[in-house]
Amino acid sequence: MGRKKEAFVVPSGLILNQSDDGLSIEHSGDIVLHGSLGMPLHRISSTKGSITLHVPLEMNEITAPKGQVTIYGTANANEINAQHIEIDGDLRADRIRANGTVTIHGSAFVSDVDVQGNFVVHGACEVNNIHTKRGNIILHRGSSSD
Repeated sequence: MGRKKEAFVVPSGLILNQSDDGLSIEHSGDIVLHGSLGMPLHRISSTKGSITLHVPLEMNEITAPKGQVTIYGTANANEINAQHIEIDGDLRADRIRANGTVTIHGSAFVSDVDVQGNFVVHGACEVNNIHTKRGNIILHRGSSSD
């Protein structure tokens, strides 16, 4: 018997925009990507849900102001903004903003971090500016800062 193929479902309210910078995805609910879309991504935004990415990526912005951003793999982004952020790999970013905890299970190379909870890095860490209001900065391996 053949294996049932997964359905491609486009939820109501999904907004896709293509520009010279790449594809932008906006949705009020959760956004989950299990594979590459075959084109550069510029922005992923969930206005009320969480974002889960199972692919390494490079993009301008990932934002889930009321949810969590979880990335399985290496991430390069200009800005990531969410309640909580968890990266299972290395991260290179200009700005990280979280109202809760940021956990990076790899190395972090970030220019500006503003986190209200703990900032936890399990690899090398280079940060130019970090601000944590209610949390701790926890480094589990080598680090340096300016």
